[in-house]
Amino acid sequence: MITSEKISRRRFLKYSAGSGLILSAPFLSGKFGSDARAGLFPLSSSADELIRDAPVARYWISANAPDVSCLSCHTPDDKLRGNQYDHGKRIVKCELCAQECVITEGERGKCRARINVDGKLRTLVYGHPISVHVDPIEKKPFYHFLPGASAFSLATAGCPLTCKFCQNWEISQARPEDFRTQFVSPEAIVRATAKRSASVIAFTYNEPTVFTEYLTDIARIARKQDFRNVLISPTLNDSKAMLTELSKWVVGELGPDVPVHFTRFHPDYQMLNLPPTPVETLEQAYEIAKAEGIRYAFVGNVPGHPGNHTYCPACGKAVILRTGFFVTEQHLEDGCCEYCNARIAGVWV
Repeated sequence: MITSEKISRRRFLKYSAGSGLILSAPFLSGKFGSDARAGLFPLSSSADELIRDAPVARYWISANAPDVSCLSCHTPDDKLRGNQYDHGKRIVKCELCAQECVITEGERGKCRARINVDGKLRTLVYGHPISVHVDPIEKKPFYHFLPGASAFSLATAGCPLTCKFCQNWEISQARPEDFRTQFVSPEAIVRATAKRSASVIAFTYNEPTVFTEYLTDIARIARKQDFRNVLISPTLNDSKAMLTELSKWVVGELGPDVPVHFTRFHPDYQMLNLPPTPVETLEQAYEIAKAEGIRYAFVGNVPGHPGNHTYCPACGKAVILRTGFFVTEQHLEDGCCEYCNARIAGVWV
């Protein structure tokens, strides 16, 4: 058993200090040291510089490619002029996310992070994180994945979504040129993770799809050095019917042991006029999930709520207790309940 009745001042400050996440060039220089200063690109101070140095993106097609199908961009109902048609300009279609933006020369996708330059799609955010922070893994939230671990968390500018309630809107709704950043290589990110004694790299704060090329390169290097990689993607839910269908899908497709978190909305960005989600609504979602067979459901953003804890599905006793983003007690031995020895699903080592 691991018990901690109080969060130490040192530990609290470690995670709380500097929680303003937007980074300036001097901060990056200090954090990454010579790794950043030895980067391939200089400080970016304008869109022109970013565009000039932007690498070609992955996951796109060109309307001018000889073997491309018109149905790559058009629906079967569109009136097409034949299998080959000269659009008069070089058009690309981004296939990175569900937006599937069709982008003309000089234009960007909805995420603002990818641009058509001379008929080639380029990424403006590769190597340019604007948000870097070390968080407890529980903040992501991951409750059954290395409890108490530190997660080296990062994001670039941009997002394919325009959520009016986004708590990270300064990051997600920004353009890459809105911040002065240095190029930070994937190798430098992994080295910085090791220096901060973090065991996990988290791609978070916006929809990480926008920097897929960067995060996959980081993840490959990190994996070889025994770091874990996690990705946090925004989601939506609403009605009881939707929550019921979600729970059924998780149980049927992923299994009953996959943790499901119901996180409380708080007023932010363009929805400051709305109240926080009633706790009763979260509790209803929790009960729906449990009734549909999910063994590990959680209530989030309600500190002190019993739904913050992990309970053994066999004996019902609390085996992981949490206060906010911190684990205060663990009653596990080799991934098993300390009270009845039932296996608790999760990644513990």
